[in-house]
Amino acid sequence: MAAKFVPRDWQDRFVRDYQTNLKKNFLLEACTSAGKTGGALYAYDFLRKGGLDLRFLVAVVPGDHLKRQYSTDARDLFSMDLYYSGTDQRLNRPPTPNELLNQGYHGMVVSYQWLTKSDNAQTLSLALKRDVAGKVFIILDEVHHVSDQLAFGQACEAAFPDEVVAHRLMTSGTPFRSDNNRILGNWINYASVEENVYECLPDFRYVLADALREGTIPPFSFVTLAGEFTYRRGEAHYDGQTFTNAQNEKQLTDALNTAIFVEGDWVKTAIEWAHGRMKRDRQKGLPECATYVRVPTIQAARQMKERILRLTGENALVVVSKDDDPNSSSSSLSQQDSSKLIEQFASETGPTAYSWIIGVAMLGEGVSINRLKYRIHATNVRAPLSFMQDLGRLLRQFPKDDPEPVETLIPAHPDLIELALEVMNEVSHVIREKEEGVNSGSDANEAQGENASTAISSFEPLASLEES
Repeated sequence: MAAKFVPRDWQDRFVRDYQTNLKKNFLLEACTSAGKTGGALYAYDFLRKGGLDLRFLVAVVPGDHLKRQYSTDARDLFSMDLYYSGTDQRLNRPPTPNELLNQGYHGMVVSYQWLTKSDNAQTLSLALKRDVAGKVFIILDEVHHVSDQLAFGQACEAAFPDEVVAHRLMTSGTPFRSDNNRILGNWINYASVEENVYECLPDFRYVLADALREGTIPPFSFVTLAGEFTYRRGEAHYDGQTFTNAQNEKQLTDALNTAIFVEGDWVKTAIEWAHGRMKRDRQKGLPECATYVRVPTIQAARQMKERILRLTGENALVVVSKDDDPNSSSSSLSQQDSSKLIEQFASETGPTAYSWIIGVAMLGEGVSINRLKYRIHATNVRAPLSFMQDLGRLLRQFPKDDPEPVETLIPAHPDLIELALEVMNEVSHVIREKEEGVNSGSDANEAQGENASTAISSFEPLASLEES
């Protein structure tokens, strides 16, 4: 199969910069949906064809469901075959590099989780050292998942020591962590910005403003939806609560958890907002446009599916995995089955395509669904890392020849508004006008809050009303 990859301008700039600044460890920061996978594989392909003595590629991804996608991209874009299934059942172990090379493979894709299991990291390191020492190219995808203080980082350091690898290319759209740990501090450079505060230093940066200016991603915007909320906490009954009259963080959290209560009017308005927009788009000739609804739990996902059906008459696809419910032994939560559902959803076209996909965390970074136009943030997650990753699910060009703008509806919680405004300020976005029943991010106040938290057992959401 002939390779189909035509590098974007930024990917070409990155690879040439990488070639002239070729060092053991290189960190590429490229914003969500910019094409980090293509850029990283292009770097390996370019260097290998340019005469660098590289015999084996190992890509490490942040989830088992991404292994097949990464391998498929390598094959379709560069005619490279990467083994990705982990353990060969016939051998009861992973194939060795020599075994894979003899079968025509160019390398392998594993997950960070796989590296931490049993003796996988040590076994892989020994095999690489024996078969292809010094000729191994490592891609650590979305490397912000990896800290040398925690299991993922320790497994990477065990699997890919200096004497084994020629180069480590690390990629991330968000090169920071929610905790205070460094991302592989032995391989990534940090600079002191003030006392006891250090900032990660990428070797090449391609940010949202660059991608928007060059048309790599579609125009995007945020719409905020306020409301009035009724809930009970212990013996106390609260009525008429809003995000703006909350007196403390606990009340803000209670308002958010009531807003995302599936049977409330806030969720009803959010569903009708997305449904109305999709109806408009279908009339314009985009029958397969779709909405992603992010929810906090598996139970909420199933309830959301029923509510969407009642309100719109349309079926929704629920995609969850064992990562969303580690205690579940149900085969319905199979990672492989969920990956297949995502692939099927992504490939659907025409008026029979699903219009809704609901996820807890399965639609994380790297998942590519090119027909998503709208997103509803019906979750209590407020962490910057998760917020950016969720935004990335929408930033694919659809339709390919004339990309449409995309929109995210968020609760008017000050933390979420602040995150949205930070993104808008980065790309110098023009604030959209108010719409009836929906508030623009332009009237955001400057209230500060803490990171995501969940309601305690004494909290009970009772009702939410949209605020017009």
